[in-house]
Amino acid sequence: MMKNLRLKLVHLFWFASLFFFTESLAQDAESPSKKIRVFVIGSMDKYHSPMVKKSIPMFQRMAEDNNFEIHFTRDTAELNPLTLSKYQVFIQLSIAYFDFSHSQQFAIQQFITSGKGWIGIHGAGLTGKQFAAKDGIDWKWYWRLLGDAYYTPHPPLQDGVVKVENREHPVTKNLPASFSLRDEWYEFENAPSGVNVLAVADESTYKPKKPMGYHPVIWTNPAYNRVLYISVGHDSTSCTNESYKTLLRDAIKWAAGDEGKEQKQMDAFLESEASILVNQIGYNTDLPKRAMFKSKFPIDAATSFRIVNAMTLDSVYNGKFDKSSQVKEWNDYWYSPINFSELSKPGFYKIQVLANNKIYDSFDFEIGKQLLTKRLIPAITNFFEGQKANSKEELSGDEQVKLFGSENTIDLRGGWCDASGDVSKYFSHLAYTNFMNPQQTPLVDWSMIQTVESIPAILDDTKIKEALTQEAFYGADYIMKSLSPEGYFYMTLFSYFKKDPKERRVVGLLADSKTTSDYQCGYREGGGMGVAALARISGWKQKSKYTREQYLQAAEKAFAHLQKKSIKYIDDHKENILDDYTALMASTELWIATKKSDLSKGSQITRPKTGRQIINRRFFLE
Repeated sequence: MMKNLRLKLVHLFWFASLFFFTESLAQDAESPSKKIRVFVIGSMDKYHSPMVKKSIPMFQRMAEDNNFEIHFTRDTAELNPLTLSKYQVFIQLSIAYFDFSHSQQFAIQQFITSGKGWIGIHGAGLTGKQFAAKDGIDWKWYWRLLGDAYYTPHPPLQDGVVKVENREHPVTKNLPASFSLRDEWYEFENAPSGVNVLAVADESTYKPKKPMGYHPVIWTNPAYNRVLYISVGHDSTSCTNESYKTLLRDAIKWAAGDEGKEQKQMDAFLESEASILVNQIGYNTDLPKRAMFKSKFPIDAATSFRIVNAMTLDSVYNGKFDKSSQVKEWNDYWYSPINFSELSKPGFYKIQVLANNKIYDSFDFEIGKQLLTKRLIPAITNFFEGQKANSKEELSGDEQVKLFGSENTIDLRGGWCDASGDVSKYFSHLAYTNFMNPQQTPLVDWSMIQTVESIPAILDDTKIKEALTQEAFYGADYIMKSLSPEGYFYMTLFSYFKKDPKERRVVGLLADSKTTSDYQCGYREGGGMGVAALARISGWKQKSKYTREQYLQAAEKAFAHLQKKSIKYIDDHKENILDDYTALMASTELWIATKKSDLSKGSQITRPKTGRQIINRRFFLE
């Protein structure tokens, strides 16, 4: 019964927690680093391992000399959208596309199409029908990325010469007109098409297996922002070849060079005459799937759309638009709904629309089982890790932070900062609104605990369980520190938007950032959820800063205090449905944790009169 009760409440509180720190997940309090961040993944096969191993010290020295931050790995398990989002350049070092799973391939594809830099080296160019996938899902998008140059067997390892054709390009401008290299000299069925060739192999300087005549070895693909392929680089001697090292150094600088491309690309997309708006997170297989065609012209009812497999480029679904309409209060665009809920097969797709004799493409997206959960929870966990109030200045200021209107101090180190550059910490910062009253730190922490317990298999699958567990303990420990000796929780540690940590105070907050000494939390001001979170985590067996007994004792102390004092603390001194819900959460979690019968009475808090008044006044609708 208790499990069912929790499940009924989890949707309200988990999704409410998404509004904690309401700005974008991409916000950073610190200024961005000027380093070029590079993700290098090397092949594990025996043919390319000697060069890959020898490249490690080469990349380390390159990073030291050029202000690069290079992450080097040979573990494909590290590839996912969240990890790659932290880097500007992705280097595929002799690892073939078929060594990645389809989801990893798609992560790379999204990285490239977002406008970031990709450098493929040697074995990254193993494409063509001889590498056809057994499951029939060939990454033809990747073949096109390389200019549809299909690999054929190469000649024996031997010395040869690279001739630079374009010495004005940033990648090759510091190279000599030609340089020698020991290599396998990959050959292709045909020269790449639609590319910008920077250098070729001089086939007269070695013995080809099947001469190509015109034999490109370094090229960019102008259809994408920063894409470069270098077919040479098999032998470990490349790592000590000065020209080759110069080539890689300048390739990294060029690939990372278009700062802000992602945002510029998105702005251009949204401001164009027509664009297809999709859920960039993705779609669950069993949920409705909708998109929107935004255009400066209406769509005829007969106009159709099609969905294409983003990796194989095959058409998989066709449908008709719903009626176009305008929202004059917004802008002059027409909006035409796209419904493709019938498509439930997991995969990677994009939507195409033929209108006014032009093809419009959406950004790529994924359909998958429990996809939204698998994508959002790692992203949210990563966000809160970045929002920890653990800088030297914050820890120093919060160790002895003053209570408003007093010289008394308390230790409030820990917790999470608010978003948008505000480094304050809140149980609630809209307590004065009475109804529009977000439950911040305590609700988020309870939601993390609930998530760890309710979907362990998904957390294990996404490799985020341990990180989320530690984040939940971190939040609970701050709630413990926020419990006063009297038994109430301190509501807000406010920075006054100042950088000086000595200016920080424990306060009650009113409109326009006015502060008071009313910093005690009532039920709806974070107190109820603070009790719920501590009671809930007291059932965990993992070790933390506090014992299970200490968590539970604190929860019981705070609950007993709130039962007597909550009405005094809340802003208008009138209990409402938010007090009901949070008191219900507190008493329910304590009842489950302690099995004390007197708490079961507390869990029956309903206040039907208050509920009816709210409904009649149209504040709350069921």
